[in-house]
Amino acid sequence: MQQKETPTTWLGMSLPEMRDAFLTLGLDGYRDHQMADWLYKKGVTDFAAITNFSLGLRQLLAETGSLGYPEVTRFLASKEDPVWKALLTYDDTAQAECVLMSYSYGNSVCLSTQVGCRMSCLFCASGSGGWQRNLSAGEILAQILILRRLALPQGEGHRVSHLVLMGMGEPLDNFEQVHKALTIANASWGLGISYRNITLSTIGLVPQMEKLRHLKLPLNLSLSLHAPDDTLRHQLVPGATKFSISEVLGALWRYVETTRRRATVEYCLISGVNDSASQARELARLLKGHLVHLNLIPYNPPGSEKAPRSWQRSSLQNTQAFTTILQEAGVTTTLRREMGSDISAACGQLRQMSKSIPAAERKEGS
Repeated sequence: MQQKETPTTWLGMSLPEMRDAFLTLGLDGYRDHQMADWLYKKGVTDFAAITNFSLGLRQLLAETGSLGYPEVTRFLASKEDPVWKALLTYDDTAQAECVLMSYSYGNSVCLSTQVGCRMSCLFCASGSGGWQRNLSAGEILAQILILRRLALPQGEGHRVSHLVLMGMGEPLDNFEQVHKALTIANASWGLGISYRNITLSTIGLVPQMEKLRHLKLPLNLSLSLHAPDDTLRHQLVPGATKFSISEVLGALWRYVETTRRRATVEYCLISGVNDSASQARELARLLKGHLVHLNLIPYNPPGSEKAPRSWQRSSLQNTQAFTTILQEAGVTTTLRREMGSDISAACGQLRQMSKSIPAAERKEGS
């Protein structure tokens, strides 16, 4: 019995891959640029809409493959902020989230790179339920295209200008597919997003940080630190136990030296856990003198299912005192602005909530 060929999935393809796909179908490879334009520039969601392809070609494409879009299970718009969030469901029933935030400088999409997460950070809901699988480059790019289509009006504002890889998953744990997605996002024939407008967040997987450094892409690298000492950090971020703070920061400073890009360090403030004055002074000692920006993040309960229920965000007084110590030491420090709390914009929360939502309510635009 002849084995059935795997259907072609177009989202996530590079130009050479598109060219090869057309040649495999017995067609001219020059159509690669046309398909890329429809996929990434126009965001087509149906082969039938590709009007400069013949009807026969459109039918052939529909019969032999798919564009590769997941189902939009939930789409929510904040009533408080210019923020939109989507919960996506893939053919294997896996789910991931993405968020679009509109700022004065442009529109930014927060991307997921995995279904679940292996890192098990106690303050984050992304890893609740464990890790299921990596997302493909196409599944990552689909998040941008879906939010652009659903949240942004056609015309001048219909463009995503910034990306942050801070959604579900550890981006460097899915290195190859993330790299491919970002290459397409940056390409002139793709989404045309500058690497300088892309920020990748990691808990500090040192070998992958070095691999990224050697690519010499002007990406912004953000380190999810959350503690000034190894003992506490390994409790808060179990996935980081292979590497010490010294090793992780060493890799970060080498990345900064190679790319000449300012690094960001993320630090989630949890009352009575990592927000003392002595911890602030130790953090200042680690960071001062380097090209780095410290981003303090208010803890957003409930975190993961393993987080103590007693955990609360730091008080305003403690947050201000912590910030002052860092700033007086010469470390550029800001407190992250919270947006979209009314739609559970923190990564992983909507996916958790969806498990209790009746199936009839799980639809696009709900």
